[in-house]
Amino acid sequence: MARLIANITKTWLMERIESIDKIRQLTTEARAKGKGFLTNFYLDEFKHSIWIGKGSLLYEWIVDTCFLFRRTSNYWNAFYMTPSLEDLDHSLFEVGRKYNEYSLIFDVVGRQEQCSVVIPVFKQNGFFEENSLVRFIRINTPIELDQEIALVKRASLEQTHLVHHLLHQYMDERVEQIPEIEEYEQWGKLGHILVYYVNDEIAGFFDYEKNVTTTHTRHWLVHPKFRGRHIGSVLFRRFLYEANDTKRILSWVIRSNDISIQNHYHYGFRMENMFDYIMTNNKQ
Repeated sequence: MARLIANITKTWLMERIESIDKIRQLTTEARAKGKGFLTNFYLDEFKHSIWIGKGSLLYEWIVDTCFLFRRTSNYWNAFYMTPSLEDLDHSLFEVGRKYNEYSLIFDVVGRQEQCSVVIPVFKQNGFFEENSLVRFIRINTPIELDQEIALVKRASLEQTHLVHHLLHQYMDERVEQIPEIEEYEQWGKLGHILVYYVNDEIAGFFDYEKNVTTTHTRHWLVHPKFRGRHIGSVLFRRFLYEANDTKRILSWVIRSNDISIQNHYHYGFRMENMFDYIMTNNKQ
């Protein structure tokens, strides 16, 4: 595709997003371009209100593409709302030129046939695939509470903060999408953080989100010093018990994590044709 944007001399400046209504306005404006609509941004009012409150969510129009940027201390999560692949191609070229000193991370999410036409646009603009995930699904069949999984407890507020620290310590925040502490506290209040203790120390945890019909796995970790003790399977089975009241479970798994993939098959999941390609301009 031609690099028409290289001839544009206007300077674009990021602006801070001050409200959820502003996000809705930007979405409406992007859709009104009329040629189509491609995006990797999906509004979550609670989570995005936290980002807005922290002043970390900004936007910028580049030609007909609206980019949203969530700034963290180590990288920027980047989102696009664009009329077409050609518009995305032109605007990514400018994004790469302007912000090449920052680590930008875009998630390209969809069926394989959808991702396969978007990913080349990123690659030809200097981005590369840092990692990828595949989605698994399990249609629920209820499991019983037994003595073993009864040892797993829902996290208290103090334990929620301890688990949040472990997330940052042991997980790749560029891949795992670690929530802000305010969002994580809400998960804890809902009882969606499960902890397993050994000798007054957190040996492992499992957290998740849930709506009326679907439970979504988020993070599952056994502390390195406690691995090999069957703790991971106890946590997973307790999670399945907690999901008894929903129809299905969805779980994103890193494609290179063979152990996690085999565990999902073991617990009755099947792989879907849904992928998340993590594209970046600057590998950490």
